[in-house]
Order: sequence, then structure tokens, then C-alpha cells
Amino acid sequence: MGYTIQKGGGLSISKQNQKRFKEKIRLITKRNRGRSFEQVVSELNPVLRGWLQYFQYASCSKLMQNLEGWIRRKLRCYRIKQCKRVFTFQQFLEKLGVKKWSAWLIAKSGKGHWRKSGSPQVQHAMNNKWFEEQGLYNLAWHYERFKSLKKPPCARACTVVGEGGGVIPLPTRLRYAYHNIYRV
Repeated sequence: MGYTIQKGGGLSISKQNQKRFKEKIRLITKRNRGRSFEQVVSELNPVLRGWLQYFQYASCSKLMQNLEGWIRRKLRCYRIKQCKRVFTFQQFLEKLGVKKWSAWLIAKSGKGHWRKSGSPQVQHAMNNKWFEEQGLYNLAWHYERFKSLKKPPCARACTVVGEGGGVIPLPTRLRYAYHNIYRV
């Protein structure tokens, strides 16, 4: 079903499923599709959301961070390709806060789109905050959120004080909770 069972009994995502997921992302972020950046992000979000929902029980926070970084780099590459010319790319970077000489340096370099997308100037311009403003679903952040929400409600210790000011013992607290939930 896409999971791999680890030695300790934990779950992880199978290599084959990771490969399939990356292929799906590659199809959506293909640079010669002729779609606007916003449309690509809107097509990508349901895929990311669904994949994370399915694999939320796997122990793979490092994998999620790596995938998130790879997806952002693919999208940077897509956006660089949309600029088409050196001048437009330089203007785009300058508009996003990169110094003029630094923007010209990367725009005039003979590097390919993928290599440019990993450069410090481009990463400074199109950082995580920029992707958040574009509406990209943050895979790693939501995964960590799911992990923190999956803890049972009784995982935290709390003291319940009764009407008389004394501490109510645990079995009585559970009985109160049962009566309040099921209205017995």
C-alpha cells in the first residue's frame, strides 16, 4: 500500500512510491507546458495535500524536508524559464530584493535553469516566504503539524481540581469525562 515496515515497527514510504510521486511532480512542473506559475502551483497543491494525507503515519520528517526543497527548486526553475531573457530575469530578481549587480551576475551567467535555481541569489529572491505568498502547500510544515496533532489528548499531564478544591483521582476524572461525552 506504499508503506515500508521498518525494523522497529515504524512505517516509512516505499522507494517505489517516492519515485512515482517525483514523476508526478515532474509532469506538473515540466518547463515547456505553457502554464502560468499560479496555475502550476494550484495544480500541485492537491497532489501534495493528498500525498501527505495518505502518508501522514509514516516516520519520514527528513524525507519531507528533502522533497519540499526539491519541489521548491523545481518551481524556481519553472519561474526562471518563464523570464525567458537575461534582462527580464535580472529585473525579476531585482524586484524581489536582490542587489542589481548580483542579479546581473546570475542572469548573465551561462548556467542552465536548474543550476541557476540553486544559486544563492535566486534562493534569496524566491525564499520560503515567497512560496508561501504564492500559495504553495508546505509539505514539511504540514507533516510536522500532523505529527503533533496525532498525540492522544491524555499525553499531557494535567491536574483537575474538584468543586471542594481537592484533586480528583484519575479513575473519577475518566468517569466524569465518560459521562460528559456520552451523557449517561
